[in-house]
Amino acid sequence: MNRTLKIGRVVLPFSLEVISMAVLAPPKQRTKQTLPLEERIRQRAYELYVQGGNQSGSELDDWLQAEEEIRRGQEQQLRSKAWRKVSSAGHP
Repeated sequence: MNRTLKIGRVVLPFSLEVISMAVLAPPKQRTKQTLPLEERIRQRAYELYVQGGNQSGSELDDWLQAEEEIRRGQEQQLRSKAWRKVSSAGHP
């Protein structure tokens, strides 16, 4: 049975069937900036899972932490680009 879990603005699909993160292999490496947002979050969540000793039970926490890190990184990049654009606008 598939359901969704809503946390704030985030809606995550989940199943009542538990699937161990150990069965998920890390995806092939591509430039992180070219990967879709969900794939970057998935990769970071897997990294957190491995750093946590490959213990199941923290999948949701790993996903939410990964999502926060990725989104924060995106915001910082946007601010940095905007700042460079503003600061170079006054210089020919």
